Amino acid sequence: VGEPGAERYVRAPRDVGEKLVRCLWFDQFFDPDSLATEAGRKVQVLSPGYWPEGAGPDSSTAEIRFENEGPVRGDVAIHLLASDYARHGHAGDPAYDNLILHVVFSNDLATPCLEAAGRRVPQLALEHHLTEDLTEVVAALDLDLPRAVMPGNAGPCCAALRRRGR
Repeated sequence: VGEPGAERYVRAPRDVGEKLVRCLWFDQFFDPDSLATEAGRKVQVLSPGYWPEGAGPDSSTAEIRFENEGPVRGDVAIHLLASDYARHGHAGDPAYDNLILHVVFSNDLATPCLEAAGRRVPQLALEHHLTEDLTEVVAALDLDLPRAVMPGNAGPCCAALRRRGR
């Protein structure tokens, strides 16, 4: 679930957990103009999908567009580190056969991972695309906000209601 050409092998800071990475993805705390896979392909997030309950990928029915391609819809796996995909046993799990993107905070792999059928899934390391300092982003996020049925980018009305405590 990585791509050839990924030359950065870093580790995420201790205060970053997988739930935070999911929130960064769903709340879209990244610069959409700089967004590119680890192999350098520009990517546009049309919809981050939905935060499903239960086992399986972390985002369902996401829609993205890679540079010079039409939109694609499918699942997204989200992890703190790129190596977590294999460590969690997803490579042999058919529930992950519809992946269109692997979102991680940091890429810690020297070689790409493959999904069960041997297909490479583009990988995006969010640490390179955050809109603000990580400390500020963490302070702005409500990690306890229920997201089970809420689309990731809920829009200005939802954000305004949250600020008013509704």
